[in-house]
Amino acid sequence: MAPFEALYGRKCRSPSYWMEVGETEITGPDIVLETTEKIKMIQKKLKNAQDRQKSYADANRRELDFQKGPVAYRLALTPKLANVHDIFHVSMHRKYVADPTHVLEQTPMELEKTLQYEERPVRIMDTRVKQIRSKAIPLVKVWWENQSTGEATWEKKSDMW
Repeated sequence: MAPFEALYGRKCRSPSYWMEVGETEITGPDIVLETTEKIKMIQKKLKNAQDRQKSYADANRRELDFQKGPVAYRLALTPKLANVHDIFHVSMHRKYVADPTHVLEQTPMELEKTLQYEERPVRIMDTRVKQIRSKAIPLVKVWWENQSTGEATWEKKSDMW
């Protein structure tokens, strides 16, 4: 069996034949047995080659080490960006032009005696209908008070009114 046939499950579309000179046609269960043996042998060789290449790559692997300096800055990132590396090259930065519209006013939250607050819907941002089997459920995307627009949630329309 040719490597192409083992990989793709079909014969290569070329005029050349993969059989050796003098090799006879095999029929019946013998061809199935021989084919599965050849496929297992090819897969074993491919696995060995992959493992060898992986060992070469793992031997030279090292953790990247970045240090702040004249062309790199360490930034204090929010917890939301904890998975992002905190050192950036100067080419990644842009000069910030102060704009008073960028300042977000944070209103103090009204807490109850149990230190809980009631979330009130501010605005419905979007609507959609979710199909579950034969039932259609209307949903609305709600922007809640004291939360950013990125934290809007999908709620059932029947729960909102």
